[in-house]
Amino acid sequence: MTRMMTNKLSPSLLLLLAPILMLASLGQARERTSLIFTHVTVIDGTGRPEQPDMTVVINGDRISALGKTRKTRVPKGAPTVNAAGKFLIPGLWDMHVHLMGSKDLLLSMLVANGITGVRDMGIPFDQLKQVHQWRQEISAAELLGPRIFTPGPIPTGSQAPRPVWPGSIAVANEQEARAAVNRLESTGADFLKVHNFLPREAYFAIADEAKKRGVPFVGHTPDAVSALEASDTHQKSIEHLTGILLACSSEETQLRKELIEGTIHSDAATAVHVRREVDIKSLETYSELKATTLLAQFVREVTWQAPTLVFLRDTESPDGSNEEAGLSKYVPRPLRQAAKVYRENMTRQLKPEDITGGKMFFRSSCSS
Repeated sequence: MTRMMTNKLSPSLLLLLAPILMLASLGQARERTSLIFTHVTVIDGTGRPEQPDMTVVINGDRISALGKTRKTRVPKGAPTVNAAGKFLIPGLWDMHVHLMGSKDLLLSMLVANGITGVRDMGIPFDQLKQVHQWRQEISAAELLGPRIFTPGPIPTGSQAPRPVWPGSIAVANEQEARAAVNRLESTGADFLKVHNFLPREAYFAIADEAKKRGVPFVGHTPDAVSALEASDTHQKSIEHLTGILLACSSEETQLRKELIEGTIHSDAATAVHVRREVDIKSLETYSELKATTLLAQFVREVTWQAPTLVFLRDTESPDGSNEEAGLSKYVPRPLRQAAKVYRENMTRQLKPEDITGGKMFFRSSCSS
């Protein structure tokens, strides 16, 4: 397993997975149902070579037998899939999704792509109850879907450009930050997520309160906090590589000041423009020593990265020029339409230099 996790999937792996994913998602089913795959090529995710002509026996929600087809005993009368020419892989996790929309559309699409678990990374309070209901239905074998972990709404700074994210919790100080943690925990949050515009005081209050309550916290690196500090405070993961490039700049202190002053009271378009300027300056002042120190800190503190490179690619090329040919047909029409609207909005907001800077940031992210 690597600490650099992405939500990009390879379409060539298989969609033989659907029957086994049905069983995996219904792990609490009362009856232990057997299902057998024969002559399948197994890729076990450990890094060792593929294993051809294997038989896999599923009993309930467990693999009860695995071996060469000609040598593996199987239960009599159990449903059997001849999977010659196909592949079987472990269930995948998408570490950064937002489950807002039709459960039939979202959950089935995830399962169809081999995803058996997701981290929902922020949802308004008025939709949180719905997600908890989905989880209950999945657990009770009433709904096909992945395991879901969610933080609920996202705490962000009270003076952030609007909207940051639907249903965000605005916090301005330590007291409000601790109250937000209390409210989120009481609604059953599995973890907490922080955002760019949190003030330092509020960020460290959330970190402290989360530690006291034993609740993990993850998210963006706030503009007022360095990535090194976030790791030292035991933030479990950093999303979208936020703050990483800035933390590797020899001019980090000055550029952080420019970032905060340029975004805190700005509209969304101006904030994006300021961020792109800071990104470019960070690349121009990149320090190998600072980067080495930062990565060593991540390893020491086990600070995971969820870079969401596919999202970054699409964000930095809002005209869709980087879209992989032919793959969009696997995305349901409503989601394709939503992506088109998002890109059109981005294109209207961004200046040509913002797009150029974004592409530079994306290329540097992929090579780091």
